[in-house]
Amino acid sequence: MLANNLFKTDTDIMLLHMQGDFDLNILTFLDLLLYQKKDHKFYLSGAYLQFKDGTVEAYTRGRDSKKEDRYYFDTKEFEAKGVELSYIRFDKQLELYAGFTKTFINPNAIRDKDGNQVANNIGNTRSTIYRYGIYLDDTNSRLDPKVGYRVQLETLGIKHDEKKLSDGFQRDISITGFFPIVKDTHIFVANYFFSEATITKVGEVDPTQYQCDPLDTSCDQSIYDKVREDREHEVKKGNATSLGGTQRLRAYPQGRFYDTYSAFFGFEHRWYIKNYWKPFDKYLWKGVNTGIQIAFFQEFGQVNDKNNHKLYEDMKSSTGVGIRVLFNTMTARLDIATSDEGEQVVFFYGYSF
Repeated sequence: MLANNLFKTDTDIMLLHMQGDFDLNILTFLDLLLYQKKDHKFYLSGAYLQFKDGTVEAYTRGRDSKKEDRYYFDTKEFEAKGVELSYIRFDKQLELYAGFTKTFINPNAIRDKDGNQVANNIGNTRSTIYRYGIYLDDTNSRLDPKVGYRVQLETLGIKHDEKKLSDGFQRDISITGFFPIVKDTHIFVANYFFSEATITKVGEVDPTQYQCDPLDTSCDQSIYDKVREDREHEVKKGNATSLGGTQRLRAYPQGRFYDTYSAFFGFEHRWYIKNYWKPFDKYLWKGVNTGIQIAFFQEFGQVNDKNNHKLYEDMKSSTGVGIRVLFNTMTARLDIATSDEGEQVVFFYGYSF
C-alpha cells in the first residue's frame, strides 16, 4: 500500500508485505511536518524493515573482484528500524539532516559459490548506524530538476555491539548538474560521486568459527581456511559506498564492487516525451501525474584500496535506457542496463542521481 500526500499534507506512507520463499515487511513514513515558522520547516521520517528466511548475495572486495567470487548469507532474520530529522529552508534549497538506525541480524550460515558452508556458529549481530549531512539544491525543482546544480555531503558511521565486527565511518560527496538542451524536453544530466571509508576499531576474527565439523568427513578445511584469511584481511579495511544496484553502475548487482574508496561518473539524456497535468485522488493517494520520460544513460565507476590514480583507471561501465513516470510527489523508473557481466533490470522510485 502506498499513500501519497496523506490527508493533503507532504507526508507519504508505504506499507509492503511479501511472503513466499522469504518474508519481507516494510513500513516507511516520509516528511511528517513537526514544526513550521515562515520558511523554516522541521520534518521527521522513519522506516522499519524485517527480512526472514532469506539469502543475501555478497561479493569479494576490490577492483579485480570476479563475478563468480561471491558468498551467500543465509539469514533467519534481519531487522532494521530508524528515524531521521531534517531541517529545510529556502523552498527546499537547503536541507540539514541527521538520523540513526538500529539493526539486528540472526544468520544461519555463510556459503560459498558452490554451496559449501564456510562458517559455523556465527552468532547474532547488533549495530547502530548514524548519518548526517547537508544538501544544497540550486535547481528549478527538487523533484524533477531541469536546470541548475546539486551538492550533497554526508557522513555515515557504524558501531557494532560485537567485537568480531569492525567499527568505522564513511564520507560521501555527490555533485550533479542539469543542463537543458531543448527547454522542458531534452535535459542532459552529469553526476560525480566519491566515497571514502575509515576504520576506528578493527574486528576480531575467531578461528573456531572457521573449522570443519569433526563428524563431517566430506568437509574441506582448505575452504574454511581461505574464508578465514579473507576475513582477517577484510576487518582491517573500511567499506566505502559500493557500486552496483539501483543507483550507480545499474548493469551490475547490488553491492557488486566495494573497497576503501569508490568513484563514479554518471551521464543521462532525459527526453520528456509527454508532459501533462492530470490530478487524481484515489482513496489515500492524492497527487498529480505530470508526464512520461525516456532516459539514455552511460555510467563509469571504480573502487580501490587507495585514493590515487588507479581509482580512475580501467573504470567499469554501464549503458542503458529507462522509462520514468513522473508524479508531483515522486518518480517511478524502470531501467535496463548492460555491461561486460550481463544485463540488469531495475525498478525503483526516484532518480538515480
